[in-house]
Amino acid sequence: MSSGPGVLRKIALLIGLTMLLPPVVFAELTVQRGPTPILRGDAQGDNDITINNGLFAVAFAVETAPPWGVARGGILDIALIRDGVVGYDIASLADFMPNSWSSWPTTYQRVTIDRQSPDEVVIRTERDWGEFELVTFYRLRDNDPRINIVTTMVNHGKQPLTNLLTGYVVWPDGGHLFTVHSREIDMFFLPLGVRPGAVLEIGDLFRMAGPVMPTLPSRIDYTVTAPNGEMRIFDGR
Repeated sequence: MSSGPGVLRKIALLIGLTMLLPPVVFAELTVQRGPTPILRGDAQGDNDITINNGLFAVAFAVETAPPWGVARGGILDIALIRDGVVGYDIASLADFMPNSWSSWPTTYQRVTIDRQSPDEVVIRTERDWGEFELVTFYRLRDNDPRINIVTTMVNHGKQPLTNLLTGYVVWPDGGHLFTVHSREIDMFFLPLGVRPGAVLEIGDLFRMAGPVMPTLPSRIDYTVTAPNGEMRIFDGR
């Protein structure tokens, strides 16, 4: 992405939680300021905002600092609601990234309730990123399993910036990472040395190496089976 002086970019995202929601729900749209009622939620500031539409609750970082140096103003917590009870936080962050995970030089963050009715709440977030002006609208509706997010990005600087990796990120907090053949996967190892399906000849040397995700202290156990059927078990941290 390239953004020159005065150029306005509008980027939209629709977060859908339909597949996670229970089959029967009763919606009620409410807005609460202060520490979030989301269990294990990170938004604990007196001015943080939590919106509950009966299907799910989301908390906005008005006062609480988000992780990884991201500017305040985005969604910090998300929780599903079952039988009227707010559940555990399942997100670390849902926000707009001006340029991937690069640093975020900012001098102001303003979060306001732009619109509030029994059927809809719109949160407006204004922030700067260097010489860029960012305005994001988060729209939540009663009994709607989606969050509509639209961001405008204007360059007030004199020089254009090229090759920006601009877009949205939704980072999980807890739960499994993904499911493969109905099996919940919490961690995985990506082999970058010898790989599955590699054909080796007698006398060849190989190394088992690669990253573990998430990046936590881990130990890998693996088994090597020779052509004659002999098995050797190895492990490493």
